[in-house]
Amino acid sequence: MKGNDFFVIIITTYFFLTGFRASSQNSDSGENKENQVVSFVLDTTVRYQVIDNFGASDAWSFQYIGLWPEHKQKQIATWLFSTENDKNGNPLGIGLSLWRFYIGAGSTEQGASSKIDHILRRSECFLSLDGTYNWNKQAGQRHFMQYAQKLGVNQYLGFIYSAPVFWTKNGLATNLGRNGTFNLEDNKYDDFATYVADVVEGIAKNEGIGFNYIAPFNEPDGNWNWNGTKQEGTSATKFEIARTVRLISQEFEKRKLNTQILVPESANLMCLYSKEPNVQSDRGYQIQSYFSPDSTESYIGNLYNVPKLAVGHSYWTNTPLESLRDVRKSLHDTLVAYNTRFWQSEICVMSNDTEIGGGNKIDLTMKTALYIARVIHHDLVYAN
Repeated sequence: MKGNDFFVIIITTYFFLTGFRASSQNSDSGENKENQVVSFVLDTTVRYQVIDNFGASDAWSFQYIGLWPEHKQKQIATWLFSTENDKNGNPLGIGLSLWRFYIGAGSTEQGASSKIDHILRRSECFLSLDGTYNWNKQAGQRHFMQYAQKLGVNQYLGFIYSAPVFWTKNGLATNLGRNGTFNLEDNKYDDFATYVADVVEGIAKNEGIGFNYIAPFNEPDGNWNWNGTKQEGTSATKFEIARTVRLISQEFEKRKLNTQILVPESANLMCLYSKEPNVQSDRGYQIQSYFSPDSTESYIGNLYNVPKLAVGHSYWTNTPLESLRDVRKSLHDTLVAYNTRFWQSEICVMSNDTEIGGGNKIDLTMKTALYIARVIHHDLVYAN
């Protein structure tokens, strides 16, 4: 983290990111708790981690918000991206330093035949069946991304849920009716790698914004998207992911693109270092599989544009409290063993978060805020 990036977060997490020790003194030998004095000594020479960014995603609402009246978009952008203060010294925004841009697969163009029930979760695709690109697609998202740039955001990540619908095995952007393999025709892997590179170049040329990162898969180990209709998405084995990433890497290198490729955007942190009980082994032990040379079939740690960085989501492991802590400690131990860094790249309230109602309604109170803060704390402190 540099400069003024997310100053409020720096203050609130300072105790967790730097070394400190605490002591207590009591004038009456512990008999009167009300007179107890607790002091903290900060040791600013001890640093436990570097925070690359704090970010958020434009999926799916910004395809609509990005078409709202300018004054409304400007206010939302200020809340999200500004690092300035008002005349009273209060932050105008939360100073996000990374913006995630969702690269759609074409379910919007399919309409109801996309099988995605929720119209707000369909998305356009830049690529057409005839092989031409229309860079006017995803207008709302592109427009709002310009606001991010104007307010100083300097890191951008493009992420993909599915290959374009006309290349998938079932003709859909969702994995409906399929098993746990990559929903891509076997003869389209090279085309998909070319498409990813084309999008990186197309956004840079037409929007003046370069993607620092590309995540070509999203929750490929998540059971939810193996047969659901809620959104675009596909499962994939770690071997299919490795094959795809190698091809994208070759295409990036050929075009001299500096965009880094991130894996695997796991749906469950356990799959990064072990295996979630309901997931097959070809979706588990992903840190070891991608970043250990011993895993010859799936090793991608030698690719110049694949950082030793495991990416995963804080879902399903936030409760009970022991699991929240122990899963992240186990993850950290594995990361250290394989000299790999970690990004927690997505969170929202899920149905098993029963402590705060299981996400069945909007809750703007401190109860949910503190719950989410606790998850952030554990991600920072225990998972590093």
